Amino acid sequence: MDDKFELVKKYNIDVDVYIDRDGTTPVGKLSDRNLTKEFLRLYFMGHIAKVWKVWLTDIYMAQTTDGKEIFLPETNISSEDIEKIMNDKRGGKRAGAGPKLKTGYVTTTLRIPSTLKESFKCYIDMYTQYFKGDEENIPYFTNEEDRLNTIRDMMSVLKYEEHLIYERRRRAAEEEENKRQLKLFGDENQ
Repeated sequence: MDDKFELVKKYNIDVDVYIDRDGTTPVGKLSDRNLTKEFLRLYFMGHIAKVWKVWLTDIYMAQTTDGKEIFLPETNISSEDIEKIMNDKRGGKRAGAGPKLKTGYVTTTLRIPSTLKESFKCYIDMYTQYFKGDEENIPYFTNEEDRLNTIRDMMSVLKYEEHLIYERRRRAAEEEENKRQLKLFGDENQ
């Protein structure tokens, strides 16, 4: 069976293939003939870590993010099969999925204490206005009173942290001075 790349291009299935499990340099891309339903489900959910061709054979293998190895036999998968897998509502990566950007910034996931959630929303809102307010007409998503409360809380935290840093530096300087004095005193006694 010939290597064709029609389906992988159509569905943007970009998978590097290595020579053997321990290979570090990709030697090609995975073709249509080795796309299995199991592989595609795992791929669209972001659970494929590596694909390789077993040295001196025509056997393709894949490793999942949890370390499981799966065999990728030759198949005749169709566009309809891939569409069904992509439209499966059991999770995974789908085009257009996820919340849309309100601020214009790419986002990331960060776990924070739930008590700080509203403050962080306000801070993000204020940050967006600060850096993009003149360029674009971006509306506020938080109310003014919440933003003022966040500013007060932030100022208190910043003053407290500034005090801690000042005190730590002052104590370190005192310890350094004491060491210097002890060294001088020790040198004078000899």
